[in-house]
Amino acid sequence: MLHTSNGVTHLFHCVLHTSHRYISLNYNPSLTKEIRNKMQIVAFVP
Repeated sequence: MLHTSNGVTHLFHCVLHTSHRYISLNYNPSLTKEIRNKMQIVAFVP
């Protein structure tokens, strides 16, 4: 049960980190090109 809780916590932190980066990308349009160049494989967001 503890292992499951750690997994859920890790997933939650990953979601928060991704959401934070997505929001930062939206609020910093000048960095859009640079971030997309670094994350071409993961840049499937509209």
